Amino acid sequence: MKYVSLHHHSTFSYQDGYGPVKDHVQRVAEIGMDAMALTEHGNVTSHVSLEKEARDAGIKPIFGLEAYCAPENMRDTANRRKWHLTLLAETQEGYRNLMRLVSKSWKDGFYQWPTIHGSWLREYGEGIIALSGCLDSKLACDLLGGKGREFGREEDAIRTIHSFKRIFGDRFYLEVQQFPELKRAHQVNEWYEQASKRFGVPLVATSDCHYPLPDDNKMQVVLHAAGRGIGNVDTAESQWE
Repeated sequence: MKYVSLHHHSTFSYQDGYGPVKDHVQRVAEIGMDAMALTEHGNVTSHVSLEKEARDAGIKPIFGLEAYCAPENMRDTANRRKWHLTLLAETQEGYRNLMRLVSKSWKDGFYQWPTIHGSWLREYGEGIIALSGCLDSKLACDLLGGKGREFGREEDAIRTIHSFKRIFGDRFYLEVQQFPELKRAHQVNEWYEQASKRFGVPLVATSDCHYPLPDDNKMQVVLHAAGRGIGNVDTAESQWE
């Protein structure tokens, strides 16, 4: 079994990802991967560079998106938090649908960030593979709370799994990530393992990579500080932890 990075951010994930596309592609090729995805936050700006750099490096490019998602009525409420969802184009039609979703999120769904609604996923989900997303996903927040929810409920998480299965069928996967220092990650991963067996949804492992080299993590803290208007990097680092 070979590992491929399917949840990956470059500097085009503004105020979060670090490093040009070329550096990321060269790094994954260097450590033996034969493919990689780019899943920027809310945009597909890096896809042209990914195609060029991946071709030059002899690896397969996978075109994706980490989408901001929310119910259609949320723009008019005090709680405007967004859930994250990892989307990957499986086919040419899937890529066209990915472009449609991104365009609509900026044109019709923009408030705070470009936002995708559930009805759009049903309309434009053909040819797209969906991973349940990071710890800020709807499924994780339904299960454990977060993004405006103080507590989670297992029945809500189960309902969300069935909703995604109805939209994407066998193109829906439960996304597990290895962050050993985060208790929340352990809880989510353990529940996903059982849910995978119970509901017949396969697991996929991702790294949610935001920089090409381990020592670059300090730069992500700086980017977070800039994005949140925090003047002290040490303060930003403690909040990030």
